[in-house]
Amino acid sequence: MSSHEIAPRVERVFARVFGRQARFSAGLSRLDEPLWTSMKHVEFLVGLEQEFGIRFDGADATDMTNIPVVVERVLEKLS
Repeated sequence: MSSHEIAPRVERVFARVFGRQARFSAGLSRLDEPLWTSMKHVEFLVGLEQEFGIRFDGADATDMTNIPVVVERVLEKLS
């Protein structure tokens, strides 16, 4: 699976968790989106785990603060 295949699925999970109020972009950072709170971050990670059938650890959760890293970590977990 490639990052081009993963990115649209990450975007779908993001939309389910954050709704229409948050604007998704391929370079989005948690610092740029006020709705990306710590609770929503956990919901986002759980949604990604369910979507891809993978598990993240605490280090992943700490590092996954922008969409490029999210896509990279999902790709690593699927490899």
